[in-house]
Amino acid sequence: MSKQLDGKRALLVGLLIQIFLASCVVQPPKKEEKPVDIYESIRNDVIQYRHEPDQQRAIVQAGSDYINNQINQVRELFFQKDYEQASQLAERLVRQAPNNPDAYYWLARIRLEVADYDQASQMALKGLSVSQKGSNVRKELQRVQQQAMIGAN
Repeated sequence: MSKQLDGKRALLVGLLIQIFLASCVVQPPKKEEKPVDIYESIRNDVIQYRHEPDQQRAIVQAGSDYINNQINQVRELFFQKDYEQASQLAERLVRQAPNNPDAYYWLARIRLEVADYDQASQMALKGLSVSQKGSNVRKELQRVQQQAMIGAN
């Protein structure tokens, strides 16, 4: 019986040694993975994007200069009494710059001049909706609208 006991003890000691050795096995350290930077290629890109402040200001200025040029052309055509050409240019200008009250003012003035009082009033109202309170163009739009209402009656 003592041989059986010694055999069981030897088996138990062998199992304990295997467990101990298994826990001592060193696993290679895991590589620390850097998080992937999905914007790295963009940061290193040499393309200059349109949203950069200097370029954006240049674009806005160029657009503003273009609109002012167009308004001046409408004004000149109006004073030359070329209402058809002035009207076409002003209509295009209103589509291109729907937030510019001057465009609506000149279109309203043209409509008033050709006795299209309803259209003159509508354009003046649209111009008033995009103009700043207290501005000169707002005062002129109010005057044109009043004249259109008087003309319509």
